[in-house]
Amino acid sequence: MKKKLIVIAFLVATNIFCYADSWIQKADHGGNGIVAAAVGFSINGKGYVGTGSGTNFFLKELWQFDPISDAWTQKADFGGKGREAAAGFSIGKRDT
Repeated sequence: MKKKLIVIAFLVATNIFCYADSWIQKADHGGNGIVAAAVGFSINGKGYVGTGSGTNFFLKELWQFDPISDAWTQKADFGGKGREAAAGFSIGKRDT
C-alpha cells in the first residue's frame, strides 16, 4: 500500500511539473483587483469566476471568460450575500 501511494504521488508531481512552463497569458480579469478565495466553474466551454474577497469586503460579482474571444464579460451579481470560499463544479465535457 505504501509503495502504491509513493508511485501515485510521483506520477501526480511529475504531471504537474511537466506542464509548469506551458501557461499562456490570456486577457486580464476586469473585476475588483485582487480577489482571494473565489469560486470557479465552467458551462459549455466558458469559464466563470465569482464571489471571493477583496481587501476588507466580500464580493458578489460573477465574470464569464470566453476562451475563443479571449475576453471577460461581467454577468449579473450573485443573488445572495457576498462570500468567499464557495464551491463550484462542472458536469460533462465540451463537444468540439
